[in-house]
Amino acid sequence: MKFLWLIYKQEMLFIYLIIGLFLWASVTSYLAFQNKTQVILIGKIGSSYQLITDEEKDPIETGNFIRHFLALTLNFNDESYKRHISLAGDLMTEGLWNKKKPEFKEMAGFIKKHKVIQSSEVLSIKKIKRSQYEITIKNYLFKKGVLTEKTKLVLLSLTSNQRSFENPWRYSVSSVEVK
Repeated sequence: MKFLWLIYKQEMLFIYLIIGLFLWASVTSYLAFQNKTQVILIGKIGSSYQLITDEEKDPIETGNFIRHFLALTLNFNDESYKRHISLAGDLMTEGLWNKKKPEFKEMAGFIKKHKVIQSSEVLSIKKIKRSQYEITIKNYLFKKGVLTEKTKLVLLSLTSNQRSFENPWRYSVSSVEVK
């Protein structure tokens, strides 16, 4: 028996190695396919970084989301308008996007034709109800060589959503009204 073991020792070790590698590859492949991709965000707070989770209700993140959305929709020129609105569309609910799409297309033609440049700054954000916000902005519009400055009120309603690569925020805009 010992003699057979010496003869087949290398072949047996090779077979055990192949079986072990096959089992390892099978288990890791199975676990890889079971793994769901997850968007992980790390936010900077002060001078430190922390993992942003969906369980935490962070008013700073809500304010940053509102500022980001308004920067996309209210700061543009004739070349950047379509790109900004497309990115803002990822932050809207599907219903709002479908409702606003014709308005955005009409505006794109007007902005291109008249070489409009617009910028806005957020003056204040006030929470009205659970998911409704009243934002005061100062709007600067440059059209045909004339600069106009107006203070406007924006009403936003937010809904919670799952984070994704298109919308890494925990919110989507469900309605927007500029007064």
